[in-house]
Amino acid sequence: MGDIGIGLLHCRQIGAIQVLAVGPSHPRLRMRLEFRRPTKFQPLRRPLDGIHQNSPFMYGAHCYADADPIQLRRIPAFIEWNSCMARFRHIPPTQFLKGFEAASRLESFSRAAEELGLSQSAISHQMRLLEGHVGQPLFLRIGREVRLTDAGRDYQRTVRRCLELMEEGYRRLEPYRKPGSVVIYAPRDFSRRWLLHRLPSLQAAVPACEPWLDTSGTAVDFQTMEIDLAIIHAEVPPEGYESLRIAKDILSPVATAALARTLDDPSGLLGVPLIHDERPLGWADWLRAASVEANGSWHGSNFSDCDLALAAAELGQGVALGSLPLVEVALATGALVRPYGQVLETGRAWYALSTQDRLRDDDVQGVWDWLAEQRQT
Repeated sequence: MGDIGIGLLHCRQIGAIQVLAVGPSHPRLRMRLEFRRPTKFQPLRRPLDGIHQNSPFMYGAHCYADADPIQLRRIPAFIEWNSCMARFRHIPPTQFLKGFEAASRLESFSRAAEELGLSQSAISHQMRLLEGHVGQPLFLRIGREVRLTDAGRDYQRTVRRCLELMEEGYRRLEPYRKPGSVVIYAPRDFSRRWLLHRLPSLQAAVPACEPWLDTSGTAVDFQTMEIDLAIIHAEVPPEGYESLRIAKDILSPVATAALARTLDDPSGLLGVPLIHDERPLGWADWLRAASVEANGSWHGSNFSDCDLALAAAELGQGVALGSLPLVEVALATGALVRPYGQVLETGRAWYALSTQDRLRDDDVQGVWDWLAEQRQT
């Protein structure tokens, strides 16, 4: 295979070859071309299938093949866009988006330029290029001020969301820059109520470990995410992972000592505020197990977050149905008490998950061993 320069290919070899056709200031397009026999080479003037003749990627790019006849066999399966530009061809340069976000927020090219450390003319020029890229005006220019058009306001929401997501992605790289980082995904209520107060014990057991807790609630995927350990709440752990049961989920009414003193038998719960969360089992199930006919005649606050539901109970706002592993500290300190011994088995538990590959790391294995010591029967 010969050399390639400014998108021009000179073929001096027979057989299957890999060709890099380079457009000016654009990423590369990789193609596979096959030639059947040697002959005199002539320019192939017709663009390849699927590539527009005016595409910047075809600028100056003529592939030379034999011409008597042209024995060029195009194989679409081997054509790929290294830069994924086929999918992201409408995305403008990042500096344009940063300039647009600042200008749209401040409603001034001058103030945006000052914030970004650029000249006013540079911002103005970027915005005109951006408007040309999207094919419509984004600003109404009124003297020295600018106002967003309807399209500009819509685009502003998208751009701001994307920039914030990129910034968040950058911040999430921080644990990978620290030696000894162990990334642990866990539900917020479990992290707050079970794991947080145990962190000193973890750091004493594995001194080199720098735990990084992620409570975002993102669905865990060890194949695509940089994650070392995950804590899940489930009936059974999923197959294909190393798993460790940490604690069974058992529910019991909890309240402040003052509120608990007003309660007699379980039917007394119908006369006080009952705090609800969004777990699969709730007060109706516990009352049924305690042989209390509720008929839905209760009142109280509702929370989507189990931790907030327990916090409300600690403030005396009602009786919560708490998971015993999560109220362990509150019961030990007296912040909450159990007015009744009746419990409700949920059939679920908290499990730690990891993979054999992750557990080859000494720090990850150390955290795993520590979890094994902390688990409750």
